[in-house]
Amino acid sequence: LSVDRREAVEPSGGQLQRLLLAAVVVANRGLIVLDEPVSMVDPEAAKQFWDAMFAERTDRTVIFSTHHLGAVRRADKILFI
Repeated sequence: LSVDRREAVEPSGGQLQRLLLAAVVVANRGLIVLDEPVSMVDPEAAKQFWDAMFAERTDRTVIFSTHHLGAVRRADKILFI
């Protein structure tokens, strides 16, 4: 990534998703809606993301869809469709 587009490096799909996930965590919004947020990242990055999302926080609501059971187990409420 670069300010000068001539020297820019295009991130991979997983790298771009990690950047976007970091932006979600840092934005610190009251409501976050995510659809398969860690589908393109490696298991360690997924764990780091879920740890950040489920950190001791009571000031936000996170609605997400996922196939990752580790994240589902940590949710306060689960809706199975």
